[in-house]
Amino acid sequence: MAVQFVSHGEDVQEYKVLAHDQRLFTEVDAFLASLPAVAVAWQLVLYTAGSDAPVRFILTAVLLIIALFRLSSRYSRIKEESLLVMRDIGVQFKTTAASGRETSKFIDKQSIKCVVINEGVHNQQYIYYMAFAIKNHHKLAMAFQHIYPRLADLLPIFHASNSLLRVKEDETS
Repeated sequence: MAVQFVSHGEDVQEYKVLAHDQRLFTEVDAFLASLPAVAVAWQLVLYTAGSDAPVRFILTAVLLIIALFRLSSRYSRIKEESLLVMRDIGVQFKTTAASGRETSKFIDKQSIKCVVINEGVHNQQYIYYMAFAIKNHHKLAMAFQHIYPRLADLLPIFHASNSLLRVKEDETS
């Protein structure tokens, strides 16, 4: 995982978190994609030997489903998340998948109660995450929902976000 800091001027900062593996397809994916071709070749061998057709069909269907499932899961994997903090305007979260699909969410500065760093458990592992408490909401808006930066990477982002947004203690009540 890599963290990038991009300055868009004095009042706008962007923080990007990149996933470990940026490749869309790996050697394992290539191997799994070749399995249906091997199954078709094996069907031809079995067909010439006079084997049962349903067995050949089921074998090919299972291998094809495994290959497609693996490829679709790689295609939807998150490769980058970013947090754009704009002084006196708000924050924008952006998530980019390996397929190129992007989703964004904007939170107005007036809606933000405070910025926090919390500790949580995810997949039997302790993580730290940065979130924004929103006025009149019971849930936190997480900054990086899929890629979890280390605490040492979150602290500068946290301090810079607080500084840019100028969230005051008396506004949080």
